[in-house]
Amino acid sequence: MKAFWGGQFLSYLVKLGDVDEELLALVAGKYISEDLLKYLKYTYDLKLYPIINREVVGLSEVMIQANVSQKVSLFDIYYAFNEYPILIVRDVVEQRKAIIDMVVPRGSGEYIKSLEYGLKMGIFQSYNIYSVSDKVLYPPDFSMFDFEENFFKVGTSDKRVGIKVNDTLLDIIPDIEDVTLIGLKQTKGKITLKDMAEITGLPFEEVRRHWQEHCSLIVSGYRINLKLQDKIMVNLLIPEGEISDEITKIPILTTATFTRNGMVWLKFTAQAKNIYEYLNMINKAIKDVDTEFEIYLSPTHPQYEYNFTASIPYTRYLGNRKWRYDLEKSRAYLDSLHEKLAIRN
Repeated sequence: MKAFWGGQFLSYLVKLGDVDEELLALVAGKYISEDLLKYLKYTYDLKLYPIINREVVGLSEVMIQANVSQKVSLFDIYYAFNEYPILIVRDVVEQRKAIIDMVVPRGSGEYIKSLEYGLKMGIFQSYNIYSVSDKVLYPPDFSMFDFEENFFKVGTSDKRVGIKVNDTLLDIIPDIEDVTLIGLKQTKGKITLKDMAEITGLPFEEVRRHWQEHCSLIVSGYRINLKLQDKIMVNLLIPEGEISDEITKIPILTTATFTRNGMVWLKFTAQAKNIYEYLNMINKAIKDVDTEFEIYLSPTHPQYEYNFTASIPYTRYLGNRKWRYDLEKSRAYLDSLHEKLAIRN
């Protein structure tokens, strides 16, 4: 029963999250939702991270492919860009290769000045910037997940329809409280409305009102994080026109990030015990690709060494869709990092 209902229930969580327990109980059934939520949180350390419609909060998104000094940690990259990166992955084989997924204040090019300064300091050896046009969430096909053995069985799903992150234009101007609550949920995947009220000092009813009336509209879906054995993130960069329906049938596909110059970044959540079979499946799905593509393999352990995720920089939000990017602080961090690397050498 856990396996059957667990997969179905997780598909609800991808769309609804776990913050509004009343809505979740209405859709899934009160006792089913209470029972399975406890089971998944206890057994699999379930965490849910909201993915937002970035346009509504005044952010754009860029993907940066960079060659980075191996002595530079993912934390260093995060702070070098003033805490604006939301995902950084490094290839376990070619450790100079990194992808930086970053939100930036709409219309601002300050982050490019940080990049250029880092290039001058020798932190970055080279980089390419891609403007993100769209992002699609593909809820993992949990009908393929073995809840007893804790791994995804190898096989194909039916063609899946993703959830477009920026699909809806909303006439909402989020206030600081809205963005803070979303940022807290992105930081702490298990946090509840009561926890948010305690952290912010806002009355519980006020927190609930903000979430139900504003935050729930800004959130497009939720990224599910389960404690899986030997998790390895597979990142595939490929021309958009080369994507086939076969790719969407791979049950561990989680996200497709599209860029304005025609590239797409596909993310898969594999495990050591199934990665060979799934890499073979990915290879077969793109076997007719005539142009070059790249694969980055990023284990989640050791923690933060090859894979780093973060919330939007909610403490930088000024209200009215305006954000603060502190270029001076960014350059100061790059200076200190340059000195630290010089000492190591």
